[in-house]
Amino acid sequence: MARLSRSSTRDFKLRMGRLFGEEQYCSCRLEIAKDSIIYESGEPGATIYFIRKGRVELLLPGTAGPDFPLSSRSEGDTFGEPCLSGRLTRLENAVALEDTILEEMPASTFLAGLREDGLLEYFVRYLTTCLGEECQIIESLALRGSGFRCADASPSPKPVLFQLFPKEEPA
Repeated sequence: MARLSRSSTRDFKLRMGRLFGEEQYCSCRLEIAKDSIIYESGEPGATIYFIRKGRVELLLPGTAGPDFPLSSRSEGDTFGEPCLSGRLTRLENAVALEDTILEEMPASTFLAGLREDGLLEYFVRYLTTCLGEECQIIESLALRGSGFRCADASPSPKPVLFQLFPKEEPA
């Protein structure tokens, strides 16, 4: 499966916009003010969002310190996809970087629409591209001295990005 070209990406985003605009899929239009929180990590969430206008930043909450910028999404992009795995709560925080117009759709309806409109393969390509970009961000920020660090047993003044294994209390 090849990566989406620029023209294929543009076509995919247009088709996604039509999917979210189709009456049969019952998406809900939301107007979000700049710097407003769309959702926070830990909140229940089983919907996918499509950005009609504006930009949204996805952030992983810091365990002790600032949130970690994971991704920035813009017009024609979707976010909230982790709920497609069956996860019942949000992993990340989503914040509007500017006044933003969103369409919100239940995950089950979204998947049905992708299948019916022949967009499922394109969505998988789009999603894996986003995942690859997020992995590059994590690598460059967390592993190359950005001020964030992976947690370990040694004390450090840098904020902890994530902890792979919980610390065990001494017996």
